[in-house]
Formats: sequence, structure tokens, C-alpha cells
Amino acid sequence: GTWFGELDYMFDYPSIIDPTGRVSTFRVKPGSCVAHTYEGFSAVPQEMGFDTVAPINYTKDAPPFRIKLNPHIGNMGLAPDYEGKVNSVPPMASGGNLDDKRIGPGTTMYYRVEVPGALLSLGDAHAAQGDSELDGTGVETSMTAKLKITLLKQNELPLWLVNMEQPIGETADEYIIHSFTRRNFLTELEDPNTDVFQVSNFDDVMANTLLTVRNFLMDRYGVAEHEAPDIISLGVNL
Repeated sequence: GTWFGELDYMFDYPSIIDPTGRVSTFRVKPGSCVAHTYEGFSAVPQEMGFDTVAPINYTKDAPPFRIKLNPHIGNMGLAPDYEGKVNSVPPMASGGNLDDKRIGPGTTMYYRVEVPGALLSLGDAHAAQGDSELDGTGVETSMTAKLKITLLKQNELPLWLVNMEQPIGETADEYIIHSFTRRNFLTELEDPNTDVFQVSNFDDVMANTLLTVRNFLMDRYGVAEHEAPDIISLGVNL
């Protein structure tokens, strides 16, 4: 059969009339920034899960082991400025499937707005995960998240958010910089939803990451371009 989903509910955006009399249903415009502070979660009890990794079928229980919980949301972001369907697996400039265990309680994520209304979406909740989703899955779970959502107007943004190209996280003591094989695979590739899996490689990721971190340090702290590599070597974890 065919897998499909049905819409259970949706949010209504209130109509807004500006001073000129124009009616608008969205207050969030491209060029602004939406910050989400993850304030916690509540567990949704379920029965013990059981799954397979094709073509392996498990016929006995795994040996006893324990994994420390670090609840976080694997896929969260805003809608990209792209006409047509977008594959939700690869992360993108406006967020998406980052699968970063650091996006949990106490972290503020900054996403750039690309379409009117921003269209925040989130899902793919994890109870735990390592420093990557190496085999394609974390400890998947249900979760009810508590978020504080803030709109940062374009004309009020600091330089490092004006020039932000990729999602940035902020905690009490560090910034979390994300970068990918392509700066924006949706605009750089001919068939982005397919080609992104063919062109992805570690060298391009590292090159883009170093450029992204360098630009962030220059914009956020005012360091010179030639100073940034020293700071990255001394204080940045890649």
C-alpha cells in the first residue's frame, strides 16, 4: 500500500490591517530572523518499541545496555524559499533535519526567514543520540516541546544575524555553528532533492564549516580575517 498522512488540525493566522489598509495574514517577512528557545519537554509514555534495520530482522533481545538521555528535536526550522517539493532529509539554510543533540533545553536556535509567515515546523524528536545520526536514527520518541518563539526584526538585527547563512545555536557558554556540503543545495544543484545525496562529501563540509565559523567570528566579535584561523585553532571544536 501507499504511506500517506491526513491533516488533523492547523493553525489560523490572524488577518492584520496595516496603516495603508492592506490586509495581511503574516507578520513575519523574509530577511527577519526567528529565534526559538527550547525550554523543556514532557514525555509521552508508550509501550516498549521494536524495530528492524532492513534487511536484518531481530529475533532476540539485545544485550542489556543503557544510554544517557539527551532529549532534543531532530528536525526544526523554517520553510525555504523554493517552489516545489523539498526533501526533508538533508538540512538546509533555513533549518530542518540538523539532528544535533545540542538543540535541547537551554539552547536558542536562530533561523533566517525566507518566506512570508516563516512557517516554523518541528518533529523527529529524539530521546537520545550521539554526536551524529550515523546509521540514520537516534532513539526516536514522542515529545511535547515547550518553545519560546521570538521574531527579530530585520532592521534590528546585529551584524552576525544579518549575515547569517546557516542556522546558529546559542547556549549560556557557547555558540553552535552549522554548515553543510553546499551553502544552499536547493539553489546550487540542478535536481537538488536527488543530487544532494550524490555530491555530499566531507571535504566540502569542512571547507564550508571553516568559512562559516570564520565569518561568524568576524561579524560577532570584530576580529580580523587573518586572526580568525588562530581563534578557530585555539577555541573551536569541529
